[in-house]
Amino acid sequence: MRFFRHSKQKETASQEEVEKGGAKADTAETTANSSKSSGEIDQKNLEEEAKEDDKKVEDAKKKKKGIGWFGRRSKQSKEEELEEHEKKAIEEIERAKKTEKILKGEKGGKKGIIRKKPIFEPYNEEIHGPLLEFQPPEGWQIVEEYWAQKPYSKVVILYSDEEHDYRYFVVEPELDPYETEVFNEIKDALRDVLEEKDVEGAIKEEVLKENVDFIIKDMRIPISEKSYYRIIYHIIRYFIYYDKITPLMMDKMLEDISCNGYDKPIFVFHRNYANLETDVVFEEKELDAFVITLAQRCGKHISVADPMVDATMPD
Repeated sequence: MRFFRHSKQKETASQEEVEKGGAKADTAETTANSSKSSGEIDQKNLEEEAKEDDKKVEDAKKKKKGIGWFGRRSKQSKEEELEEHEKKAIEEIERAKKTEKILKGEKGGKKGIIRKKPIFEPYNEEIHGPLLEFQPPEGWQIVEEYWAQKPYSKVVILYSDEEHDYRYFVVEPELDPYETEVFNEIKDALRDVLEEKDVEGAIKEEVLKENVDFIIKDMRIPISEKSYYRIIYHIIRYFIYYDKITPLMMDKMLEDISCNGYDKPIFVFHRNYANLETDVVFEEKELDAFVITLAQRCGKHISVADPMVDATMPD
């Protein structure tokens, strides 16, 4: 009986050990499975983090590449703008040189084009004498003088000890009564001639001068060389430039030009002398016609009903 009991206890113990071993095995398996799941999660997290890092690096590369392209593009645009600015500046210089030659009666325009022979030789101060004459008013002395448009217009800065003030004087070729009559005749004839001309892309001064020569020959107007160049200047000033204020517009030392009405002197702001009163004055009808002409050149309309306009000159 004891043996049986012992055997049964032993069997029971063995069964308990088996069950305990099974429990341990299950625990180990569970632990292994848990470890495996945890490892898989950690691996997945690491892979996701690696992908995110790779994505950040790729985005950084793309961003850097984009910035580099934009920087190169901006630099290229600036260089192109600079080249375009230089090109325009060179064109303006060349045009100014051609205009100066034309005004002096020298040959201008494109090479290879046959031009009509001018009726007079190119202007030469040593041969034809000066076109300008100026004597300062009493009580005023010349402080400075320089060309606005050589050899046709000059700027003279005067000073008066009595008034303790500076004045801005414009010196231009003056027309005598006969030259004024010829000027008016040519001006009226030019209106009809120029309406039939196509001046697209041409140098306006050159076209105008050729037509003046044609009119003088056609009408057989007796005129001297010196008178011819004085009239040419006033014709070009009237049709192409800015009439009475042409020397002011040509003066690079001026920053502002203001007109407060007819029969009142025009005022300018000079870089060296600040505000200056000029000797340029418009009469009533003259000023009205001038303002209408300026508005038309700017593509604007001005009238009594609409007397104010804000505009920019084409050039």
